[in-house]
Amino acid sequence: MTESVDASLTLRAPLDAVLSLVHRVESYPQWQQEVREVVVDQRDEAGRAVRATFGIEVLGRRSVDEVHIDYSDAGLRYRLPRPGRLARHYVAEYVAAPSPEGTLLQLMVELDVVTPIPGTLLRGLMRAGAQQNLQSVRRLVEAPAGRSR
Repeated sequence: MTESVDASLTLRAPLDAVLSLVHRVESYPQWQQEVREVVVDQRDEAGRAVRATFGIEVLGRRSVDEVHIDYSDAGLRYRLPRPGRLARHYVAEYVAAPSPEGTLLQLMVELDVVTPIPGTLLRGLMRAGAQQNLQSVRRLVEAPAGRSR
């Protein structure tokens, strides 16, 4: 059964800095805890990854899956085009919008796992992962000037 969560965080950073990080799929292993490796398989005319292979590790289990990526002015959405070893269905979408304090970043995730996990537990794990990813974005985009990102 597909579960979904969404999380959001207001960042003290300009919209373009947030979108630049979220659009750099190759950087995901640096700030998404579960993503271990990204290999870009295809780029669009703007040079952005539109098809990539993600090496992931979740709860001690590893998988290598093809991911398709769609971009918008407000963020991006990536999904598994076919069931993988760990998930039958996976979609993640980042949406950023200006806010009075900087940028509001929202992460929405849909997941249907292969191994049965009670819905309440799965949603809790998904929510914790989403919050961790948003906090990682915060650390990178709110870093003081001159500090390595």
